[in-house]
Amino acid sequence: MRLAVLAAAALAMVAPFGAKASTTITFNGACVNATSTTQARCTSLAGGGPVTLTATNDPTLQVRISAWQMKQSDSLIRSASLGAFGNGFGVTGADDSNGDNNLHAFDNVGGFTDFIMLQFNRSVSLTGINRIVYDVPPTGGADSDASFANAHGIINPTPWNQALDLTGGNALPALWTEVAGNGTSGATSISNSGFSAVWLVGASMLATDRNDGFKLRQIMVVPQTPAVPEPATWAMLIMGFGAIGYSLRRRQAAAVLA
Repeated sequence: MRLAVLAAAALAMVAPFGAKASTTITFNGACVNATSTTQARCTSLAGGGPVTLTATNDPTLQVRISAWQMKQSDSLIRSASLGAFGNGFGVTGADDSNGDNNLHAFDNVGGFTDFIMLQFNRSVSLTGINRIVYDVPPTGGADSDASFANAHGIINPTPWNQALDLTGGNALPALWTEVAGNGTSGATSISNSGFSAVWLVGASMLATDRNDGFKLRQIMVVPQTPAVPEPATWAMLIMGFGAIGYSLRRRQAAAVLA
């Protein structure tokens, strides 16, 4: 019994998971044809297809990004085109007039809500987004409300960068969390989002909010990693395993004497 307790205590010192410092993934300039003056679709996205990026200050963190739209009348998902521009990423759907009139941005105008799916190579917590607001007709509004969803347990690609087809699925707008933009550009912090390897980020999913438009410039995440023990913890860990070894030797000695 004592041996089991010592072993459990020693293992408990290295079992917990922690979080690294926040890291940023930048979207503007992600593709070679992206400029600040044109709406040119990035050819490296294969006509609006997925792209894989590496975090700005963590080369071990990668994310696969694909574009989608939710039909507001029934919440069903259809595919869309991902665009890279001077001010960040945008989404263009089949009914978006080839992206004219700022319809190449993230928006919830015209019966559809734009969003992207982010598939990370390990679990992260979403801690912030950076948006550039755009006026999207015909509503004339220039709001920048966004939303996000933690897809842990709902979308589980294997391997992490597996091509997934969300077409025909339900976007489940009730599960999304709103991020107020108040019609302004800039970074907004997000707290208590939990951890997941798959995240959905887009324009506001609220049925009462249909005047948002923005380009997504950056996302900020904190990767989940095994906690590294402090020096004092290492000392206790060594003592713990030493006690286990001592107990085993005593048992072996007692067995020989018996």
